[in-house]
Amino acid sequence: MILLAAMVEAFEGREDLRWLQATAERWRVQACVRDLGFQIEDTWGEAEACAVVALVAAAASELRAKRQFAPGELNDWILLDGMHVDDVTTFDVSIPVTATLDVADALTKLLSDRLPADPPDGWWFFGDTNGTREIPRRER
Repeated sequence: MILLAAMVEAFEGREDLRWLQATAERWRVQACVRDLGFQIEDTWGEAEACAVVALVAAAASELRAKRQFAPGELNDWILLDGMHVDDVTTFDVSIPVTATLDVADALTKLLSDRLPADPPDGWWFFGDTNGTREIPRRER
């Protein structure tokens, strides 16, 4: 959710990316409504993927400079008709951006066809504050 919100802000005012307007509006909603998932358009070619990778990089750069969110700060991040970015906003602790940067790195790799296949006995888990980790598959 935090990454999508930062990507929306990186998109705003980008006249060269007007073709991405409808997608950016969906990102705005997805950043505020936890039940909605992020989707990559299957019609995107290499040029579109590269443009989105650039937005991810811009968003990650802003987040990296921030380093963490102060307690309650996400409650003040409004993207959609008075709705705040819906991500761990009820905790009264600082939230490091490391997990979000891990997701940004994974999304960049996915869009650049550099994301490794899942491990043979598990799946990748992105967005952990300690970095990417493997989730083991259950025995049947």
